This record gives sequence, C-alpha cells and structure tokens, in this order.
Amino acid sequence: MHTGSQYLQQLWQNPWEWAGFLLSALWVYLLARLWLKRQHLAVAQQRIFWGGLALRAAGGLALCLTYTWLYEGGDLGNYYLLAKVLLIRLYEQPDAWLPLVSPEYALPYLTDDSMSYVEGVNDTGYRLLESHPLGRESCYLYQNTAGYWVVRLVALLMVPALGSFGGVAVLGSALAFAGSWLLYRLLCRRIVVGRLVIVLLFAFPGMVFWLSGASKDALVWFGWALALYGLLSPPRKGRWHWAGTVLAILLGGTLVYLLRSSLFWATIPLWAAIGGYRLYRRLSLRRGMAYVLLGSALFFTGWVLSQVRYGHFGILGYAQMLREYSLSYNQKGVTSPLFSFSANQNPHIIDIGAYDPTPAGVVKKLPLATLTGLYRPFPWSATHITSLIAGLDNLLWLLMCLWLVLLLIKRPTPSRELRLLASLLILFGLLYAAFVGLSVPFAGSLVRYKVIGLWAVLGGLCLWSSRLLPDARQAG
Repeated sequence: MHTGSQYLQQLWQNPWEWAGFLLSALWVYLLARLWLKRQHLAVAQQRIFWGGLALRAAGGLALCLTYTWLYEGGDLGNYYLLAKVLLIRLYEQPDAWLPLVSPEYALPYLTDDSMSYVEGVNDTGYRLLESHPLGRESCYLYQNTAGYWVVRLVALLMVPALGSFGGVAVLGSALAFAGSWLLYRLLCRRIVVGRLVIVLLFAFPGMVFWLSGASKDALVWFGWALALYGLLSPPRKGRWHWAGTVLAILLGGTLVYLLRSSLFWATIPLWAAIGGYRLYRRLSLRRGMAYVLLGSALFFTGWVLSQVRYGHFGILGYAQMLREYSLSYNQKGVTSPLFSFSANQNPHIIDIGAYDPTPAGVVKKLPLATLTGLYRPFPWSATHITSLIAGLDNLLWLLMCLWLVLLLIKRPTPSRELRLLASLLILFGLLYAAFVGLSVPFAGSLVRYKVIGLWAVLGGLCLWSSRLLPDARQAG
C-alpha cells in the first residue's frame, strides 16, 4: 500500500480530522441558516433545501470513502494530498510561493508531436512538492493545469476545514449543492416545479454521488450552474443586479474553463444562444429575424470552435488522440504521470472502435458515441462492483429519460420560450455526450464526465413538459 493511501485510511484516528469535520459542518450549517433568513422561503422549500444539502454532504463523504478504500485514494485523494503538501511547503518556504503556485514551474510536460515526456527547465515547484512523502504519488497533478487548479481550490477549502479530509468534502459538497439550488430557484420563478425536477436536482444517485465532495466534477458543476444562472436569471432594475449577473457569468465560465476546458468550449454555443435570445427579447426584434440571427450565431460559433487547436490537433483529431493514447497506455501496461494503475485498479474499458477523425467519419460513429457518452457501461457488462453500481445508475438515467419522453408526448409545454431553451439544452447535452463517447474509453471517467451533459438532456426534457406559472410572461 502506498504512503498516500495509508495516510488517508488512518485519518479517522486523528482527533484533528474529526475536529475539522465538525467545524466544517458547523460552517455550512451557520451560513445556510443565515442565507435562509434572508430568503423567506416557504416551509416546503426549506425542507427541500435542508434535505438536498444533507444528501449532497452524505454523497461527498461516500465518495471519499469509496475512493479511499477501493481505489487507494485515486485522483480525489491525490487532490487532497497535494493540496496539503502545497500548504505545508508554503508555510515552510513562503518565499517560494511563485514556483509553488504557478504551473510554469512544472517538471514533466507532454510534447505534441512525439507524445513523450521531457523535463522542463524551471522545476522548482515540482521538486518542492515531490520531495514530501505525501507528494511523491500526487505531484503528477502539478503538470496538469486543470488538475493543479483543483489542488489550489482544495487548498483554500482546507483552511476553514483545519486540513480535514472529511471537512473539505463537506465544504466542496456545499458548493456543488449551491449550484443545484441556484438552478432550482431559477426554475421556481418560471415553471411549476414538480417532484421529478426536485429528484433530478437533489436526490438522483448520479447527481448526489459524482457531483459532491471537493472533486473536479463538483467544482465544475458549481461553475457551470453559476454561469447558467447568470444567463437565465430574470432582469431586475438596479446596477447591482446587473453587476451580480455579469460576475456570476464570468466567475462560473472561468471556473469551467480552468477545470475542464473541453466542457467550456462545448458550452459556448449554448451560452451564446441564450445570450442572443435574451438580447432578442430586450430589443423586441421580429421573431423571424431573431431565428435567423440565432441560427447564424450558432453556426458561426460551431465553426469557430471546430477550428480550436490543441497543439498540432484539431478538435476531432484531439478526441481520437485522447482515446487512442489512453488505450495504448492501458494495453502496454506503461506507467506514466497521466496513467498508472495498481493491481486492483485495472480500468474497465469501453471501446467504440476505430474511426476516421473527419466530419464524415465522426458522423458514422455519432450514434454509438452518443449512446456511450450517456448510458454506458450497462449493468450486464460490469467487471467489478463499482462498474456494476455505475451500470445500475446508468439504467436509472435511461428509465428517467424514457419517462420524461412519455411526459413530453402527453403534455408538451405551450410556451415557445421553454421549447427553445429545452431544445438548446438537449442539443448541447447530446453533442457533449458524443464528444465524451468519442474521446474517453475508461468507464470510470465516463460515469463522471457525462453527468452535466446527461443532466442537460434530462433538464431539457423536463422543461419541454413543464407548465409556466400563471404570472410568468409567455414568449412571443
């Protein structure tokens, strides 16, 4: 067993771990009470709030226990360990804050042409982290910009949590819950929110488990939901409201960009379309002209994004490169800073087969890639207990989708505004799921990456079968 995993599994014997956990829970409780006093919510909504917050905190703790005992910590544990080492080194050598905080001082980096690792010139920060016993197994996150941003954010959460692993999980879960609550409050202003929407936001197993704790996925969800809330929040008078709206969009978008750039680029057409529609409503343009502008904006945005370069690769070539690179390392059993597996961590591979990284080749693979990005692995293809749990979760997602489609057929919304927003969410979710299916062959990564795209599909289906509130203004 590695030093890091031993440290994580022995934390429960440390009284400071329990003190930090209880203090973090107290922080969350007091801040939630203070916020609720200013909102004047109904009793039913307060119950939803406390129930959703408790479930999300429980999901974060379950995620920590699962990763610690089954995967010897995994990336989740390594985020925590490297954040602890970062704080230790900053305390010991405050004059070295720049090499420690800046990823420009990383040691190994990946070349675009040979796909091999070479040593950098400025390796001070990497060496400071790697020299600590807890940093030897987790310092590979330093050379990954997105991973190291998670480490820095986790380090900030560790301060009020007194360095507690469980406390950091509670604080991270509270942030993820805040994203879900923002979307819930946004929906409550426009539509009749039923139990199905409440379950989807606060109680669905996949949402509660994967989007909890101080993990990359939970922090990405908070940023994504914050940006969407800023774009969709109804206009109010006063400069402070507009300042808050702009700040929410910028903060949320920046968080998504830093932590998961592929999701950021995939979401730009959705954000642009929502912003264009809000502009159309404000300027009272004719609907026909608005649709032409909206379609042109989406086409132009899609074309621009298709030209995004990742080194020598276009976006389609990049997706194929990620998939083939991951498969080659797994098949050869090569250990690298990006992919290293112990004997009990053999990844469950979901291979969609080779494809030509051209528009025509991708279109042929699109149905299988989309299905993979949404619902695989299936329960009958499970190789161990965790993939079985993921498969059962996927089966629940599929049943939820089928149920929502039936509701959509039975009672489609009469609101053009809701239909437009629902269509945009569904289109984004399907395209994002397709990209995930094209580029990610590991089941363990698929079940995490897909959640936001799948939630967008389900959220769009919910909107398409929802009823507006009596005082909500109809679109057009």
